Amino acid sequence: TGREICQRAGIKAMLGGTIANLGSRYAITLEAVNAGTGNVLARAEAQAAKKEDVLNALHRADSQLRGKLGESLASVQKYDMMLSQATTPSLEALNAFTQGDYKHAAGDEMGAIPFYQRAIELDPNFATAYARLGTVYGNLGQSVVSEENRKKAFELRDRASEREKLYIMSHYYADSGQYDKGITALELYEQTYPRDATPANNLANLYNMLGQFVSALDKSRKAVQLEPDSISGYENLAIAYAGLGRMDEAKATARDALKRAPKNTGLHAMLAGIAWNQNDAATLEAELNATENAGSEGRLTALNLRAALAAGHGQFRQLRALTQRVQDTATQIKLQEAAAAAEAQRAIWEALAGLRPSATEAASRALKSDPPTNVSLNAAMALALVRQDDRALKIADEQALLRPFDTLVQFVTIPSIKAVVAREGWLTWRRTKERRRRKSFRERSVPEASIAIR
Repeated sequence: TGREICQRAGIKAMLGGTIANLGSRYAITLEAVNAGTGNVLARAEAQAAKKEDVLNALHRADSQLRGKLGESLASVQKYDMMLSQATTPSLEALNAFTQGDYKHAAGDEMGAIPFYQRAIELDPNFATAYARLGTVYGNLGQSVVSEENRKKAFELRDRASEREKLYIMSHYYADSGQYDKGITALELYEQTYPRDATPANNLANLYNMLGQFVSALDKSRKAVQLEPDSISGYENLAIAYAGLGRMDEAKATARDALKRAPKNTGLHAMLAGIAWNQNDAATLEAELNATENAGSEGRLTALNLRAALAAGHGQFRQLRALTQRVQDTATQIKLQEAAAAAEAQRAIWEALAGLRPSATEAASRALKSDPPTNVSLNAAMALALVRQDDRALKIADEQALLRPFDTLVQFVTIPSIKAVVAREGWLTWRRTKERRRRKSFRERSVPEASIAIR
């Protein structure tokens, strides 16, 4: 129908009309209808004395209607939402998807999930809904369910538009660690749709992840320019500034974005990190409290930050208590991977502090739940640091087989674990050799010392 076409195209109102023959005269009626509700926004009528005057009468009716519509259309634009551009035969599914997109754009990842899930329930072949759900879960650190949804989107990509295909493919490659292919797909996306902020923003995110902060700065600036109300663009811009050591600009960017989304978890957490970097204890505590008050996701983030601070100050009893609170909160809001991730991170901190039994126990607990690659490799790093070499190398080799194309896993994380194993092994050998040398020296020196004393 005309209304459905308007909703898909993001058109707020549709114009309809009739021309009725009243004997020798013609009656022209024009109506503007709200495409979302079907309500008549305005109506105009005119008459023509003869057929030749119909166009003039239509012009008069059009002028009347435009005058009447001035306030009505403004109201529609203020209070209604533009439907997302996504391929699905179900208008109801598209509406749910749009609601999810508004939550996602505002940084409310937890709030977006039920809308994307509803869109998939209404249309099980809705490729972009799976892709977006995968993105949201990935942002929440839930890599397993994220990958499941992205794979499903990739399988259904032929049902999507060309723009959606580029979005799906770029996410699929980048999130499986194939960053070169992900960047190539995003660059094609950006060239093909230069007014779309998504490829620029996602490129900025990838460049930040890879430590290419100058490139990230360029792309995030473009994303913010194209879509000023999308919070993720500001987050990427602030991260790029921070990565370049431009902390004041990072702080200003985050504060500017908070005017648009006052309860955004990521922005408050970022400001907390900047405050820590600048030794601003008062602002750090204020931003941690703001993060904690930003919903369930915020509570989880704040607890993780407090755990990191406790570890940094050597407060390991407090670290363990905070880790338990992270796990309880993660279980409560059904983010199970976050619980295992906190345990693995605790294991690394304790291993670095030389708390071997506790670190080993934490790593073992993290591995019990068959965790995703990032958690498994963090646990392996902790085990390598406490000289559990065989276990650490076994986990590293297993994950290498599971993620054969993941650039960071293959060329950064696993080599780092193996380097720690080799270094710790060399240090142990050197310490053992030194102890033996000292023991031998003492055994040779004691008689001589006794003689000298006499």
